[in-house]
Amino acid sequence: MRYQNLLVTLGLLFALLPSQPAIAHSVLEKVVNTGVLTVGTSKDAFPFAYKDKNG
Repeated sequence: MRYQNLLVTLGLLFALLPSQPAIAHSVLEKVVNTGVLTVGTSKDAFPFAYKDKNG
């Protein structure tokens, strides 16, 4: 019974501990850091997306 109480207490402590926030980069910061701009579009957004003979 003591171990169950201990496990519940530890579980609550770990659940309530603040986590480190994720670092969010803006698109511009990512482009500046990597030198790459990645874009995409829907395959149905003609004329911005289409399939040629190579797929």
